[in-house]
Amino acid sequence: MENLKNLVLAASQKVEMNGVTDIKELYPDSTVFDSIKEFEQHVIDRAVEYLADNYPNEEEYTSSNWMLATACDCEGDWLFLIDGNYYLMDYRDLDNSKVEDVQIEIWENNGEMFANQLAEKLDKETQIDTSCYYQAANGEKMPSVTVCVINK
Repeated sequence: MENLKNLVLAASQKVEMNGVTDIKELYPDSTVFDSIKEFEQHVIDRAVEYLADNYPNEEEYTSSNWMLATACDCEGDWLFLIDGNYYLMDYRDLDNSKVEDVQIEIWENNGEMFANQLAEKLDKETQIDTSCYYQAANGEKMPSVTVCVINK
């Protein structure tokens, strides 16, 4: 969870309140996440809903790079309350590699949760495949999570 927090901070910019006490005055259409866990669960829920609604007959689900800009594309601004400060992440900025890192972290560390929620939503059996790998930005070889549908 600490790694995701650091990735969110890296992908965000601190909001200067300038005497304003209610963040909704500055960002009226925003979603404020009070914890990283709440944010992570929100993204998982929206991603599963998006996949089930738009791609219910796939044999496997692999990538994470669509999650924020596609599954969550019309939610308004995202603000994070971290250590008493607000941070704004432009999750629609497809050129921001740090936002990409947030998506990858959520997908790769929650494969079992994605599989379980997709299985329930699609009413199909799923399993996780981590036999493939991708190369992280730091050059490290990392297992890639694929959610495979068993019952079609």
